[in-house]
Amino acid sequence: NLTFPVTTTSPPPTTQAVPIAVEYNIVDGLTHSFNDAVNVSVPVGSSLIRVLEKARDLYPVRFSFSVTSTQWGPLLTTVRNLTASTETRTYWQLLSGTEPLDQGIGDYKPKDGERIVANYSQY
Repeated sequence: NLTFPVTTTSPPPTTQAVPIAVEYNIVDGLTHSFNDAVNVSVPVGSSLIRVLEKARDLYPVRFSFSVTSTQWGPLLTTVRNLTASTETRTYWQLLSGTEPLDQGIGDYKPKDGERIVANYSQY
């Protein structure tokens, strides 16, 4: 009797990153014209700008935004037609819950279950 070795092939390891859930809120903290939230899923390790992009993909008008390139990375300048301005001393404050972020949208990496707030504010 001849015996042949049994070979099994296992599927290749998945390279798809595990998704995390992030709640993204946009708030007009000055005139209170809107206060919206959306839950998005992004791959673990994604930067905050990916959360904003995913929200915009789901709701293009409600979660529209634009950024300006700076030497420190992308700066969130406009959300839903409200634009930050030095003339009016307005800006988009980014928070994790109620705590200000210490990094910008290009560097900050949200955690699973985190609540991110973009709050239109004045200084």
